[in-house]
This record gives sequence, C-alpha cells and structure tokens, in this order.
Amino acid sequence: MKARRKDKAIYALINLLKKMGLIPGASDLVIGKAGRAYFLEVKRPGEKQTKNQIIFEAWVTAAGFEYEIATSVDETLSYLKTWGIIP
Repeated sequence: MKARRKDKAIYALINLLKKMGLIPGASDLVIGKAGRAYFLEVKRPGEKQTKNQIIFEAWVTAAGFEYEIATSVDETLSYLKTWGIIP
C-alpha cells in the first residue's frame, strides 16, 4: 500500500512541475551568478544523454550559455570552480 501512495505522490509532483514549466531534458543543475547562467548535467560514468537532454544542451549552448556534463564529483567541482561558483 505504501508503494502505491509513494508512486501517486511522485506522479503528482511530476505533473505539478510540468504545470510550472519544467522542460523535459533540462540539466540537473542550473546555477546563476553575476548575471550569468550555468547548466550542469550529472551522469554516471558511461551513461548517455537522453534525446531530450541533447536537445536541451543544443538550445542552451545556441543561446550562449555554459553547459557541461560531469561524470564524477571531482569533475563537478572542477566545473563549479572554473565558473567561479566555488573557490
């Protein structure tokens, strides 16, 4: 019974996020700093982007924003440092 309730809650949350403008394929992290936006997708090593993620990346980079894919904590931290998000 608990699993069904949890599934219903997850689907309700997904539907709410869609109503709020969630874009399929959007990056895991969207970070704003000093008037700039940075987009970071986090993947397991060897994991590929979905079709929607590839489309989202193309849209973001065509608009002139930074978009990266990290496959480890070290890689994630490296991008955040490069972008000046963390020291």
